[in-house]
Amino acid sequence: MRLADIKHLVIDESFGSPIISFFYRDRRYTFYETGPAVTEYLKDNLAA
Repeated sequence: MRLADIKHLVIDESFGSPIISFFYRDRRYTFYETGPAVTEYLKDNLAA
């Protein structure tokens, strides 16, 4: 997955749980309640 191909990255919170969502090749990917390690990994590597 190339970072340049990721569109509309959103890092938000809903009901106290983090949500990370983005589009990649016209598909939406949403990560909700993934745990702190996964959330931090995605934040660090997608928002770079």
